[in-house]
Amino acid sequence: MRPGIHATLLASAGLWASGCELTWSLPDPDRPPGVTNCAGWVQVRRVVQGGSGASWHHPSDEIVFTALSADNRFHLHLADGDFSNARGLTVDPVPGLPDRNHGIPFWHPSGRFIALNAEKQDHPGDSTPAIPGLGVYVDLWVMAADRSSATALTDLPADGRHGVISGQFSPDGTRIAWAEMAAPADATVPAQAFGFWVLKVGDFLEGPPPRVENVRTFEPGGPAFHELADWSPDSQKLLFTGSQATANAWLSQVFLLDLGTGEATQLTDTGYNEHAVFTPDGRQVVWMTNAEATAGTDWWVMDADGGRKRRLTYLAEPASPQWTGGSLTVTRANAWSEDGSWFYGDAQPNLITQSSEIVKVSCP
Repeated sequence: MRPGIHATLLASAGLWASGCELTWSLPDPDRPPGVTNCAGWVQVRRVVQGGSGASWHHPSDEIVFTALSADNRFHLHLADGDFSNARGLTVDPVPGLPDRNHGIPFWHPSGRFIALNAEKQDHPGDSTPAIPGLGVYVDLWVMAADRSSATALTDLPADGRHGVISGQFSPDGTRIAWAEMAAPADATVPAQAFGFWVLKVGDFLEGPPPRVENVRTFEPGGPAFHELADWSPDSQKLLFTGSQATANAWLSQVFLLDLGTGEATQLTDTGYNEHAVFTPDGRQVVWMTNAEATAGTDWWVMDADGGRKRRLTYLAEPASPQWTGGSLTVTRANAWSEDGSWFYGDAQPNLITQSSEIVKVSCP
């Protein structure tokens, strides 16, 4: 294992821009205190330049995240909860794991396993479509946190028509969910601009070896873009992004899927929406949208039933002191503090290359 990440990876913490966001309001007494209900302006600080997808295991205070490494591939890295002591996790070979692109890691609640997306060792063409988050030629894997082994949970055909995005353990650790490609992208068909994807949920068995059983497939509303977003704290529901209501992937909305009934409830209805996550108490949802944004996207918050929507950041607004000088796309509020008062999230200046930065979003 390499002792650390090359020097350009970590950037010292500092204000993203000369000011903070413009929406200042008194706290809402019906909402818990914290970043979704600040008594002042939300503060955004850059933490890791070149990183993304932080997953935080609070009992061990360890964060696993993705970063572009010296071999020009994406690999997993491990750090303490404040991103100190950063070191490579899959930069050097892990037994059984392909040695190409790795990304989108999620801790198992036990801390013994990490789910990840891994590019197939062999497939046609180059690695561009297999960059983490694009999903082509990608399988769902689980690796031992001590790097002793890795096991594929899917083994999809390497034909450019199959792939995986994400892979998240349920909070109780008994199941795992992911999104799987059902048809490739077709830019000439708005509904299929990102491809058609389905949601998969299976029982996770620790083994050895680890495996999934009793896999169920969910395709709310029929063929559409369906992307996994987050588990509810009680492990009974899934937040996901879907285009089934608009027949246009560029107008995808956020939905809540009840795994018991299979019923999906639409939570948003304007613009493009993605990467919804529950706050740790399950009362609210933070997600990204281009609603009201001049360029790019920003984080918003709503109640878990879709009510009381409010913009949190103005990183995509040229008139705001938070403006970064370009079209910025914020994505997932990945890792929340244990008390739910702030989070680490991703901001992407380039969606094609999936270049990203990890920022800390908190009250001042």
